[in-house]
Amino acid sequence: MIPNTPFKTLTLLIALLICSSPVFTVAQQPPGDLDAHAHAKRDADRDVNKLSWFGAGLLASLAPIAGFVLGGEGDGGKIIGAGVGLVVGASVPAVIIQNQKPTIPPDRFIGKPPEYIDRYTETYIQQTRWIKTKALTGGCLTPGCVIGAGAMVLVAAIPSNWQ
Repeated sequence: MIPNTPFKTLTLLIALLICSSPVFTVAQQPPGDLDAHAHAKRDADRDVNKLSWFGAGLLASLAPIAGFVLGGEGDGGKIIGAGVGLVVGASVPAVIIQNQKPTIPPDRFIGKPPEYIDRYTETYIQQTRWIKTKALTGGCLTPGCVIGAGAMVLVAAIPSNWQ
């Protein structure tokens, strides 16, 4: 079946190109690249201490409370203090994550070609940053979610005829 209009022909050609492009993309990558990528992701997941970054997120979530407590009196000083605490608490750990270069044990590169080492290092750094950021964000959001859920339970417990 050959389409009888230029529009149908073009549509069929585009559909074939879209369906075949992932096959060409994977086929063009050297096999070592895929191995390096998979190994780096696995090792990064194993090496990063997720619990410590989650704890750092919990501590960072306390910064707005400290800012509120330490904020000045009058003219919204406590609100400004909480806002500053929020910005500092959220940004300092994120800056640490972005500027910290993980150390990769050199024994992982014994007998590997330079392309493998480059791809592994790049993927390992990206993956460790991503894992740390996820754990930190989870730690930052957990207290807010718990407090929000508790507030919803308390509001739901208020009788409808309460005045």
